Amino acid sequence: CLTQTLNNTVLTRDTLCGNASLKLGTDFVWDTDGRTSYAIEYGLYCEREWIYTMTNSLYFVGAMIGLSIGGPIMDIYGRKPGLYLSILVTMLAVVVEVLPTSISYLPVFILARMVIGAGGHVYFSGIQIYVLESFPTKLRPWGTLFSAFSWNFGYLLLVLFGYYIKTWNIFAAVPGLMLFVSLILLRFFPESPKHEFINARSLERTKTSLRWFAKF
Repeated sequence: CLTQTLNNTVLTRDTLCGNASLKLGTDFVWDTDGRTSYAIEYGLYCEREWIYTMTNSLYFVGAMIGLSIGGPIMDIYGRKPGLYLSILVTMLAVVVEVLPTSISYLPVFILARMVIGAGGHVYFSGIQIYVLESFPTKLRPWGTLFSAFSWNFGYLLLVLFGYYIKTWNIFAAVPGLMLFVSLILLRFFPESPKHEFINARSLERTKTSLRWFAKF
């Protein structure tokens, strides 16, 4: 976004970053059309712009970690407990992320972003496993399609919310609210029948799970 001095003179990036004496709020303001940004509130511009880039990159580092450990977590704790764990960890990180900059610290915010990337993609791995194990063999391609469509539809909703929500804290809280809805809905679904049979080794629980899915 552009910056301007308080007398409405537009500043270029080179002018702003080449004059360290210019102070935000005193010598210039950001022209953001009413939108807020964590990059501006944490002062991640000019010589600190690399921190902004690193913060965005660490989210995807967390995503790679989440995709790597998602499968083992689902095997160790079970499909539903693993999904519960990933949702709760991610929601906690979202709460930390959206704290006002006046009471938060940049390193904590950066760590929260990384944890959100990891927790969110543990959930992504887990939900893929859960769907594949719960659908009959002939319907698994449709189950995979439904799961992928739901995930990408969520991203489209975020774009829509981002158009109308101008405060970054509120917009960043939207994924947490979506996860909360998932947390509520998940309690109405049984454990994966395949996991019950192989890991829990409970024939009765396996039958109960199969009967539930057979209704649909």
